[in-house]
Parts: sequence; structure tokens; C-alpha cells
Amino acid sequence: MKIWMACETLVEGCAPNVTVLEIRNSLKKQSNEVLLFCPITQRQHASPGDSDIYFVPTVNIRWLREVTYQFFLALSMLFLCLKSRPNWIYTRPEITMVSPALVAKVFRIPHFLHPSGDPLDQLREQNAGCFLISLYAVIERVNCKLSQRVIVETHNNKVNYERRHHLPAERVLAIPNGANTELFKPRDIEQARSDIGIESDCLCVGVVGNLSVQEGVEHLMGAATIILREIPNARFLIVGDGPVKEELMEIAQKSAAPDRFTFVGRVAYEAVPVYIAAMDVSVVPRNRARYQRTGISSLKLREYFACERPAVGSDIVGVGDVLREANAGIAVSPENTAEFAQAIVRLLRDKALREEMGKNGRRFVLENLSWDASTRRLVEAYESAAARRQK
Repeated sequence: MKIWMACETLVEGCAPNVTVLEIRNSLKKQSNEVLLFCPITQRQHASPGDSDIYFVPTVNIRWLREVTYQFFLALSMLFLCLKSRPNWIYTRPEITMVSPALVAKVFRIPHFLHPSGDPLDQLREQNAGCFLISLYAVIERVNCKLSQRVIVETHNNKVNYERRHHLPAERVLAIPNGANTELFKPRDIEQARSDIGIESDCLCVGVVGNLSVQEGVEHLMGAATIILREIPNARFLIVGDGPVKEELMEIAQKSAAPDRFTFVGRVAYEAVPVYIAAMDVSVVPRNRARYQRTGISSLKLREYFACERPAVGSDIVGVGDVLREANAGIAVSPENTAEFAQAIVRLLRDKALREEMGKNGRRFVLENLSWDASTRRLVEAYESAAARRQK
């Protein structure tokens, strides 16, 4: 099967565009021919020698970047369609990308739209101007109406898109994010700690992610004081970068035990599993307000599970329910520092429980939440849509 994929970036924040790149790799493993379209400005983020990326000419000037990419993307796809058409087109827009849907309509090719979260909700949260919000809303509706399927990552978002654009239930599919179970896998904890340079006899609590307000890492910083009273040899490992990193470092420096915090900064995607392997307990302390309407399909939670690490996470849709279903950690009230600390202490004191929950998480990911499983559902959705079109 021949599939075209289109995105606006190969990196999201400080990390690779994991969803696009992992789906592409899974599709290729399943013997599909995949061509990924992205702006030529992203060439430096591509792997050397990657011949399956079509770099579209783009003017790298603010306000012109998106417009020129859309124009030349449409021309490129139209030209290539005259030679050989794909079976279907998959689009992962960061904000707006309507060219693939229009080309698909012209050539009667099934088009799958896969928004990154709920961009309209994010624009409102960022207090974007009314004109920008209205413009995006119109473009999103056009994209959804032109697409055979709209792929979202949570059930909450499925309901949101159905209501917002008056789409029938079968047009919107909730397919959660996955984990790369070949990259993220169990490793020896002592070797991992030796590799990253932390002591082997500590009990390590860690978080990996973009250090933003939504991540809620400040609750881990607050819980640390309580945890250290109970577990004096606890260590806190913070992996990632972001807008609140300096603030978090300042909190750590003013704490009673600043030497118990290790801020690693940004690391390569391929190196993340080593840092997770060095942890005894992983955390997902997300804030409630950002996710209570849309829910979340947490990549990091799946990657913790794949590495056989139990997690303590906020009881929000997409974290608390997954922790309970997998029996791979403890869900706590969002933004409740004391409850968060108590759950972490419970796991740090019980090695057998940590190991049991870690194995449960790995098994759950292998059976339900791998990228291969997510991609198979995507292919099944195409086959179903193609069968309906044929009828």
C-alpha cells in the first residue's frame, strides 16, 4: 500500500515529532510504501540518508513560512499525483494545513486528518486574537469536512470534534498514542545509573517531558520535602527543558536538600529510555485545568510503562484511568501535593509492589498501547473507509 504523510515540523517543542515519525516507521514495518512531506526548513532535523522525506520549498520568513509551504505542498502533491497516486493521505497539522485535503478531494483519494490535541482549544488558552481563532476554526472545519476520517487521541476529543463540526460518530476515531516498545524496554537499573552518573544506592523519582506549567512538575518539587523526611536517600531526576525550568531550579536551590535534585536538560529521544531505567518511580503530575475538557493521551506514561517503571499520576482522563486499567501505578488527586508525596513514598518503600506494577505496565503496553497497535488501527480505519467508498 502506498501512503503519503504530511506534517509541518519534524520537532515538537524540544523533542522529535514522535507521533508522525513513529507512525511512519510502523507503517513501513508493515510493508507499506510511505512518503513524508515536510518543509525544507526542517531538513536539519531529519536523519542523514533518509530518502523517504520529500522536502517542500518554503520561505523561512515569519508569516510567509506557512503560506509558502501550503502553496508548494499543493503543487508538489499535484505533480506527483499525475505520476502515481497514493492509496490514502495522512495529515498531522501543527496548526493549519489544508493543502493535502484539497489535493485528496481533487483526485478522490481518502484523506485522514490527525490534529495534535485540540489546537482550537490551545489557541483560546493562549489568549490568541479573535481573528486568528475564527480563521483557524474555519480552516479546521474545511479540513474535517474534506476528510474521510478525523483521528483524535482521546474519547473526550472525539466528542468535542463530533459536536463542533457536526460529524457523524463513525467519521471521528479515537486512537491513542503508543510507545516504541523496541526502544523503550526494561534495562538494568544500576547500569543506567552508572551511564548517567547518579549514585546506585538512592531511590530515584523521575519525570521526563517539556517543563511547562501544564506538566505540573512544581507539584513534584513541593512533594520532595515530604518525601525526603520519609526517604532520606531519595533523589529527584528531572529530564527535559521548557519555560519553567529556571523557576523549578530556583525552587530546588532554595529547598532544604538542593543536592538531591538533578536537572538533566534536553536529551535525545533515543537516550530517554536510559534515564527512565535509572528511576524507581516515574511521575505524571499534570494540572487538571489544561486537560479536563479534552483529556490526554500521555506519551510519557506509555514510555514509563514500556520500561517497566510504575507511575504516580494525576487522576485526569487519560492518566488516572490508564493507571487503574493497567494496574501499573497510583492515581492521585490533581495538584494535591500531600497525596502525591504519600503515593510516591508508598512505592519507594515497597520494592515488590514496584516490580509487580512495572511488569503490569509493560504487558499492558505490549497488548494495547504500542505504536504498532495504533498504526494497525489506523490501517483498519482506511480499509473500512475504502470499503464504504467502494459500496
